[in-house]
Amino acid sequence: MDCKELETSNTGIKEQCDQLEGKTCSDKVSEHEVVPRKIPCLNSEITEDIKSIVPESPSNSPQLKCQTDGKVVDMTTKEASIDGDENNSSNSDDTSKSSPIIDAEHVKESDRSSEACEKLAKDIIDKGVDEILAEFYTLNHGIEDADLELFFNFVNMSRNRYRDIILKDTTRIILEDEENDYIHANYVSTPSNSKRFICCQAPLEQTTEHFWKMVLQEGSEYIFMLCHIVEDGLQKCHPYYPDEVGGKLVVNKLTIENSELEEHPAEHGLKVSVLKIYEDGVLKKTVKHWQYVSWPDRKVPLLSETIFYALDNMRVSDKPIIVHCSAGIGRTGTVVFLENLLEKINNGDIMKETPANVLEGIRKQRVMSVQTPMQYLYTHRLLLNHLLKERKIRETPELQRFFREYDEEYDKHH
Repeated sequence: MDCKELETSNTGIKEQCDQLEGKTCSDKVSEHEVVPRKIPCLNSEITEDIKSIVPESPSNSPQLKCQTDGKVVDMTTKEASIDGDENNSSNSDDTSKSSPIIDAEHVKESDRSSEACEKLAKDIIDKGVDEILAEFYTLNHGIEDADLELFFNFVNMSRNRYRDIILKDTTRIILEDEENDYIHANYVSTPSNSKRFICCQAPLEQTTEHFWKMVLQEGSEYIFMLCHIVEDGLQKCHPYYPDEVGGKLVVNKLTIENSELEEHPAEHGLKVSVLKIYEDGVLKKTVKHWQYVSWPDRKVPLLSETIFYALDNMRVSDKPIIVHCSAGIGRTGTVVFLENLLEKINNGDIMKETPANVLEGIRKQRVMSVQTPMQYLYTHRLLLNHLLKERKIRETPELQRFFREYDEEYDKHH
């Protein structure tokens, strides 16, 4: 589906837009019913066609234990398989859509409020699947009050992958020691860290050097890639790193070397590379590059512990975690939304907020984060699994009804 062309009186900008590498927004969908949403932007409107998306496969759940109210709780669950091939996700057993996931300990267990968990779960269940999907369309996209001067600046247009994925000026990463300091990336906070994430678009050929300079500048130790280089026959990301061990990528003075592939449980559908960054032959930094290879474009994954597993590994770093898909708002926003909810549950803030409020707060930093209604619903479903498996909520007939409603919604788009 072609992204809608931004209206502007500056014909030079319009002509430059047409030359951009990406003309199809990766996180938008091209199947099933279309629900048009008009988003005001300056003196124009961007019409965003948001369609439903399809999940991926489940994962094996390792034996985990957590401490709850002074007692050690065994959190072992029944194993399920995950298909690591995005094109074969339809081969998964549908019965796994409602299988529980396990989440390793996140922030401090002792700080969690059981009252907050029960209230949040009740609110989600009472709202139900249909109302959650409808709520998505009522949320502020973050564009309405956005400062967009740099995004529309002619000199920056070739650095934007998509013409309708807006970059907010106030939270953008500013490249240091560069004549042009623009890169399509924003800081996004969580309660524990004002720069917990950097959400960005997938690098273009002409922005690959900017991307790696950002990594060095911010001291990031983890990159979480949620897309493939090519999806559905379209290039959604420039090959900005060497994919195989021993491979090297040279970008001007920088050399990126893949020194190792880490072993992780295959059911997670993750490929983890250890990348060394050299500048003028001098080793500057080592980063770990995590690619979620089993999250298909235009779909949501089947329920699994993969996102929790990855984030649990990355939380050891206090540096910004760089997360990207193609546009840097759909799959990327879903991960960041989930982590914010988890932290707010742990510190009790969720008593004062709703998931909708939390997402609107994220969108004030990264415009249009969480791009489809199914991504929004999927995050709620993952959250309920998390609370259930940590025994923060009880399994009730109402909860099971919500799970069935979710599965029915999933089946509509499978």
